[in-house]
Amino acid sequence: MAIKPYIPYIAIGISFVALYFTIRRFFLKSGTKIQGTYAFCSSLNCDDKYIHRIMLENLKDRATTIYSIYLKVGNACYIEVSDFEDNPLILKSFESYQKEFDAIDFYTFNLKRINLNQLIDDKKARKQLYLSTASGKYKVRKPIHRWNPVSEFFSNHLTAIVRPVRANYKGKSYGSNIRYIVELLFQNEKEQIIPIHKTEYRWKSYRDFRITKEALESKTTLEEFFVNLIKTGVIVAQSVTVHDLEEWRERNTDNEPAIEIKRCSWVQYYLIGYLRTYINDRKLRKENKIRLKI
Repeated sequence: MAIKPYIPYIAIGISFVALYFTIRRFFLKSGTKIQGTYAFCSSLNCDDKYIHRIMLENLKDRATTIYSIYLKVGNACYIEVSDFEDNPLILKSFESYQKEFDAIDFYTFNLKRINLNQLIDDKKARKQLYLSTASGKYKVRKPIHRWNPVSEFFSNHLTAIVRPVRANYKGKSYGSNIRYIVELLFQNEKEQIIPIHKTEYRWKSYRDFRITKEALESKTTLEEFFVNLIKTGVIVAQSVTVHDLEEWRERNTDNEPAIEIKRCSWVQYYLIGYLRTYINDRKLRKENKIRLKI
């Protein structure tokens, strides 16, 4: 019985919550709201700086038709990033679009070659993305704030950014204990890929054969082993190709032993790490000033 006086307030609260979600849904369904980011690149392949990556993200619960993308540099220059006039880009609700571009030959305006390097490097020249949409000209007001641990490394050199390296072949990656990849091609153009472990001869046996220790001595001996299986009819295959993953690892890694990373304490990282970074940066600035004077 004591709850009855609060029933009107509960009803009002529920009404406000329902109103909030109704308004929120209305704004998600109306208008256009796209955030985006871009990145310039300089390359040995060309003299001009160019946009090598762009990313757009639709923040509305409705699709947006995009006919072209431009980057406005300064007050009077529009750099065409992408042209979708023949096949408009449909950016669906809450969908992202990302594209990378290769090097360019040059920029042109009215059939004349243009050099934009000085304008692009000018920090006072404001840069802004614009879209040509079905609703007209749209200014991408909100940039995409992407976090990257690389920024933390520059402020603290004790930050370790560790990336996995994989030996990929035809859409599948294989671990460090896999020594060879055997690729069998059959008459119906089907293929079978068999990963061969370093110590496969010790523990694994196939239905009709067992790989010997001698066969694993080299890529040549393993290929001869499978060719002999094909000739004797043990394997009904048309051809065999052996890939040596150790050769790939030698080309892509050094021969130094792996460095073991241990837990870094709070004092080591936040006090000693920042102090060492400050000293190293200061030393590097002094060296750069000396080089500029030479």
